[in-house]
Amino acid sequence: MNMKIIKQEKAKNMATISKQVSAESMKVNQEFADIENDPDKTCPESTEMNQTKVIVRLPKAEDLQPINVQNICQLVNSVYQVAEAGIWKENVERVNFQEMVEILQNQALLIAQMGTKLVGCINVKLFNEDMAGFGMLATDQQFRNKGIGKMLIQAAEAWAMNKGCRVMRLEILTPRNQLHPDKKFLKTWYTKMGYVLQSTEDFEQLYPEVTSDLATKCDFIIYHKQLDK
Repeated sequence: MNMKIIKQEKAKNMATISKQVSAESMKVNQEFADIENDPDKTCPESTEMNQTKVIVRLPKAEDLQPINVQNICQLVNSVYQVAEAGIWKENVERVNFQEMVEILQNQALLIAQMGTKLVGCINVKLFNEDMAGFGMLATDQQFRNKGIGKMLIQAAEAWAMNKGCRVMRLEILTPRNQLHPDKKFLKTWYTKMGYVLQSTEDFEQLYPEVTSDLATKCDFIIYHKQLDK
């Protein structure tokens, strides 16, 4: 076989591979877009998580049943009671029942399940047509180190891209005058995931209605990530 034929065959194979990769990418994006029209569907599982049967989905009508709303609130509040210890005054909840109902009604929560068990969630929102954001990331402490947190963030980013957003915004509540070990870990973790420090904003100016619940003065550390189209 001469060099001309070899080059032609190589080019043909590369074109085939390129089409396969492009088709698979379009399939994943379409599957997640379809979830917004049909909440009974679940978003694509990562290869890593297939072994543990973890899926991420948008809220369903049954999530608004009082017991299920309570379970989600309990998960979030138990996680943040530890993760933000010393930042808030005692008995301050990260989210209350009515707030969670509104989040679920607005389809602004991505829920991670292992079988029928709730194992994590993440709140998503739109700032404008170009920027989305996430917060209230929580993973059941019994299922840590299984990649669920990363999976939720990737699902949030996919949700944002399907909304046409080019930037994902992240806000980390951080004590102003002391080092908080959990916040230090998060800053490193998010940086590794492609989030870039943008600014520091005074939390009290942004959310004056809740500053009385703070146990110490805090700032919001703002990170952005450019999302691939």
